Amino acid sequence: MQEEIMKMLLEIRPEVNFAGSADFIEDGLLDSFDVISLISMMEEKYGIEIDGMEIVPITPERYQQKIQEQAKAMTAGDIVSSMKKN
Repeated sequence: MQEEIMKMLLEIRPEVNFAGSADFIEDGLLDSFDVISLISMMEEKYGIEIDGMEIVPITPERYQQKIQEQAKAMTAGDIVSSMKKN
């Protein structure tokens, strides 16, 4: 999953080397619009919804945790529907 998120980051900012950073926002690699773009891509890819009030500058690991939390809450029908979308 981290590889997929990294691919999304590179779609947003192909000129950036994210490998050396632990905090993309603090290091100036992503701005607020980039974060919104990443969240939108993740919502579409994984069939999840992230409430705007939950959007805070966090690490990719936290995004991955959020996806996993929502995946655990999904029913089998939700998973099949999500797979059909992608």
